[in-house]
Amino acid sequence: MFKSSRFISLGEHDEWYSSALADPNRKIFIGEDIVSKIGVVIFDFTRTQGQATISINLNPKRRNQGLASGLLMKALEASKALGHSTFYADVRINNIS
Repeated sequence: MFKSSRFISLGEHDEWYSSALADPNRKIFIGEDIVSKIGVVIFDFTRTQGQATISINLNPKRRNQGLASGLLMKALEASKALGHSTFYADVRINNIS
C-alpha cells in the first residue's frame, strides 16, 4: 500500500514502475474489462517463502461499483497458481469497503 497521500509526478511513477517490473519479489496484476482498466493488485514477496503482502488500488472511475473483491480474488487465484499460499494486507483505517 502506498502510505503517502502526496502528489507523485509522472517521472516518480515511471521510476517506481520500472523498478517494480524488474523486482523478482514483486508481481503486478492489472485487471480490466470491456469498459476500462479496473485496478491493480500488487504482491510483494518480502516475507518468508510463499508469503506476500498485498496492495490493491482501483481506478478512481471504477470505485464503488463492487469490483474490488472480484479483482482481488482473480489476482489471488493467479498468485496461488504460481505457488504462493499466504497473504497479508494493510488496510487504511478510512477504507469503508
